[in-house]
Order: sequence, then structure tokens, then C-alpha cells
Amino acid sequence: VIFMLLVIVLGHEFAHFAVARLQGIRLKKLYLGIPLEEIIFGRKISTVIFKTNFRGVEYGVSWLLLGGFIDFHDFEGASFRTRVTTYLAGPLYNLVVGLIPMIFFFGFGTSFWILGLTSQATLEALGQLATGAMPLSSLMGPVGAINFLAKISQEYNLGYLLVWVVLNLSIMTYNFIPIPALDGGQILMAVVLKLFGEKARKPVQFLERISFYFILVIILFTMTKDLW
Repeated sequence: VIFMLLVIVLGHEFAHFAVARLQGIRLKKLYLGIPLEEIIFGRKISTVIFKTNFRGVEYGVSWLLLGGFIDFHDFEGASFRTRVTTYLAGPLYNLVVGLIPMIFFFGFGTSFWILGLTSQATLEALGQLATGAMPLSSLMGPVGAINFLAKISQEYNLGYLLVWVVLNLSIMTYNFIPIPALDGGQILMAVVLKLFGEKARKPVQFLERISFYFILVIILFTMTKDLW
């Protein structure tokens, strides 16, 4: 399951890269995990455990394995269409690779029913969390989720296929949420910049940073709960 998740994350990031590259945008950084490097109380805090530079691109691994990270040269100056299509590429990749094996085994009707069910369950859980109907302590973190999915993969026929589908469709739905740290939020921010121009850039960057650390705190909290 862990290997499957790594393949999905790398595929998601590669989709961003491929669409950007087709439009002339050069890759700057590619990480497995989230590379954080901050100065806190005068000390440098970094989650990066390995990085190297190859042909002008920084590749690396972070111990904060909560997804992937990709950055491009001069992306802020790219056209509105380039930014939006690049942000869309990752979630659409997850949609396509999640649906194709389902359609092969179950047909169109069942596949789109599963797609709707998975998306609805993901959005309902996030909505309940946002409104307080679901306490934060009830959330399953990355470790718990991996253990749960590993159990499903072993107990059911086509279990690994089911896990592959659920992971891809959940990641797709999650990334389409209009929170600035996610792909959906990046698309929303691109629209805001298109409408209001450069004067909106600093507020947009501030919202991106705040929302990223908000999500990070929640994930770290649930991961700690899983381990203890």
C-alpha cells in the first residue's frame, strides 16, 4: 500500500510537470514529501533528508511524507491558462488512472457510482470536520489510513484494485477543494489574481502559507494520534 501511494503521488506530480513543460515552463524542484526549511527562534528547521541537483533541477526527499512537492521557474509570471491547466493536471491524472481499471472490471455505470460515492464520502467528512460535527480526535491519520487500506487489500477480492481506486479518487477530491494550499485553491487564487491583478498577490501568498500550515498541523496531529 505504501508503494502504491508513492506511485500515485509521483504520478500526480509528474502530471503537473508534463503539462507545464509542454507549455514551456521549466522544472525547478521536485520532492517526494514536503520540504520545509524555516528559521525558528534563530535555528534552521528542515524536513529535507536528501537533495541533489541534476541539470539545474533540485531533486530531494523529505521525511514529511504527506504528498509531493513541485516548483517551476518563473511560474508566477506564466499565463493564466498555463497556471490553471498545470494545477488541473494532477487531480485529473488521479481521476483517469482511478477510473480506467474500474471501467475495465465493472463497466461505466458502477465505476461512476463508485466515483460519486467516494467523492461524497470525502467531502462529507471534511464538511463535518469544518463544522465541528466530527471532532478532530476522530480523524484517522496517514499511518492509520495505510493500515486500514492494507487490511482491505488483503481481505477482499480485487482488494488492491479497490485500494488503488479509493486512493486516487480521494486524492482527486481532496485536491479540488478550494483551499489555497491545494490544487483547487491554487486555481481559485489564479482566478483572483486574474480579476484583481498584482495588488492581490501578497494577500494570496499569505493565505497560501497560512492554509498550508493549518493542514500540516492537522495531519501531524492525526499522525501522532495513530502512533500513540
